[in-house]
Amino acid sequence: MIFKFNTVTGAYEFRDCSKSYLLTGTGTITVNSCKIDLHDAGANSNHPDRDVFVRVNTCTKVGTVMITVFSPSKTVGYTDNDINNGSCTCP
Repeated sequence: MIFKFNTVTGAYEFRDCSKSYLLTGTGTITVNSCKIDLHDAGANSNHPDRDVFVRVNTCTKVGTVMITVFSPSKTVGYTDNDINNGSCTCP
């Protein structure tokens, strides 16, 4: 799985290589010291079919991703303990 996002615009891309699944969108960015949060969900969202929450701590270099897609129902969550190297790459 790969999750990339732009810390300025909030544009993101999630790719599950094993299932040929791609999810893209734009969320809201919040920065608090070392923590960068991206969130795309809710009634005002451009994507009401999902809830995407990402937290990256640039001080500890750890990132957490939680994605819920409502239709078809799917939930994915993972933590990357070294955001410098990325979680994986698709072939």
